[in-house]
Amino acid sequence: MALACNQTTPSGIAVHKGVVYWTSYAAGSTVMSEPVAGGPITTIATNQDYPYAIAVDDNNVYWTNYDDQYAPGGGSGTSGTVMKMPLTGGGTPVTLANGLSGPTAIALDATNVYFANSVGGTVKSVAIASTGPGTATTLAMAQTPYAIAVSNGVVYWTNYGGTTGANGNSYASIMSVPSAGGTAPTVLTQATNAEGAYGIAVSATTIYFTAQNNTGTATQVESIPLAGSASPTIIASGQLQATAITLDATNLYWTDWDPNVGTVSSSPLAGGPITVLAQKSDEAVGIAVDATGLYYTAAGGGRVWRLTPP
Repeated sequence: MALACNQTTPSGIAVHKGVVYWTSYAAGSTVMSEPVAGGPITTIATNQDYPYAIAVDDNNVYWTNYDDQYAPGGGSGTSGTVMKMPLTGGGTPVTLANGLSGPTAIALDATNVYFANSVGGTVKSVAIASTGPGTATTLAMAQTPYAIAVSNGVVYWTNYGGTTGANGNSYASIMSVPSAGGTAPTVLTQATNAEGAYGIAVSATTIYFTAQNNTGTATQVESIPLAGSASPTIIASGQLQATAITLDATNLYWTDWDPNVGTVSSSPLAGGPITVLAQKSDEAVGIAVDATGLYYTAAGGGRVWRLTPP
């Protein structure tokens, strides 16, 4: 079911209490919402600077403005922000953090917003209760963060590169740090001959992530225990450009971004048969799940989709 068509590069997506929220990655763009069963589309915010990642709680919508200096007519690259707006929209969004360089990901707990400042190389947090540009706490520096998650007082993220090997390549890693900060990050796993770790999702016992395989020719879905492991378990191999990942109580779901033959797929949490849920998915980027459906953004096709879970 196409929930929304003719969107401009729909990217981040979240679902909360029967409503889907998404960003449209472009200059002067929007944050939108719609009931999961379809219906009127609500504009949460307008005139945003390449809005990208998104998260939702009972009160607000939160998103990152990437400020894309690489896009035609793009920004300065140092004016990225983290924003907050009531669920119903209206009024002026609150800037929680500013002066960022390419914030790509966002996660929430009861008190803070956590975000990956990818070009700036930092992982930071800022208080949800802030009413203006707050003082962001730096949890980690000298990183290459792409995606982020928080669970039980620990922040986890993927580094798409950052450790230089003997051949000069930059290798990926999965990292963690206490959400309160104050300690050095922990390397939970590190690639030995691959570059690129992307999406991340965390259960009560396990970290799931997407990454390039050990030859750098394709991507795969992998898992490690929360405490880390030098040898990740491969759940799905042979993916073309596996990117975003999410989970429910029984399954993993991920997008394969490839613009020609990309898919949306699932597998049991412990691994097993892979089910292709959607094919030729028009550059599927963001993904979210609730009890009634699976939702993803198709950046190339300009659509927001809803699938019934398998």
